[in-house]
Amino acid sequence: MTRLFASTAAAMLFAVTAQPALAEVPTAEVRYGDLDLSTSEGRATLDRRIQATARSICRIHGAHELREMMAAERCYRAALASTRTQFAAAVTKKTRAAS
Repeated sequence: MTRLFASTAAAMLFAVTAQPALAEVPTAEVRYGDLDLSTSEGRATLDRRIQATARSICRIHGAHELREMMAAERCYRAALASTRTQFAAAVTKKTRAAS
C-alpha cells in the first residue's frame, strides 16, 4: 500500500478548532499506488491530491471569520510542508524501481 500522510502542527490545529485541548493531530492518507511518479504527470497528480487533502483537513473553505481563515491558511501550509520529505522519498523510490 503506497500512501503519504498530511498532518498539521498541533498549534495550527488548535487555532482552527479552537478547542481547549487536543487529543491528536489529524492525519489523512493520500494514496498514490496507481501513479507513475517517474513522470511529471504522475508527480503533478500526487501534488494535486496532497493539496486537496490538506485543504480538506484544514477546512480551508469552511472558515468565515478572518481569524479562522488565517488559521486555516497556516494549517494548510504546515500540512503541505509535512509531506515534502515523504513526497521526495516516494518519487525517489518509484523512479529507482522504474529504472
